[in-house]
Amino acid sequence: ACTADLTQVRSAPPTYKRTPHCKDSKHGGKSSGAGLCWVGAARRRREMGVIPEVTLSSGHAMPLVGLGTASYPPATPEAFRTATMEAIALGYRHFDTASLYGTEQRLGEVVADAIGQGLVKREELFITSKLWCTDAYADRVVPALGQSLR
Repeated sequence: ACTADLTQVRSAPPTYKRTPHCKDSKHGGKSSGAGLCWVGAARRRREMGVIPEVTLSSGHAMPLVGLGTASYPPATPEAFRTATMEAIALGYRHFDTASLYGTEQRLGEVVADAIGQGLVKREELFITSKLWCTDAYADRVVPALGQSLR
């Protein structure tokens, strides 16, 4: 059973928009291009608190709170990008995906953009995916996992 203190994790408002002062970046804040102000995200991240982690037998730390990327109906590419970039800006470092969800490539693109903007380092992220049951056959495992890792 998990004994982590999750009381420190508070939910943040679902979205925030670029404010007039973000338009010309007088404050030096970074913007995703999707109308989000990362200075505001940094403030919210401080308010959100620390996401508890567990240390795996490999020695890597895995956040106990993550963002799942499955949705029905599937999110539009822009909605997915906005939600994921905001989650990264707020401090989420664990993301769950699967080939069945159709979000692996989009998640990779958003992560690459966030790294490029300096919002996060790759080694800070913990990304999980799943081998779907239809690919759990000897001749399908390696190709399916290879596709997920691209």
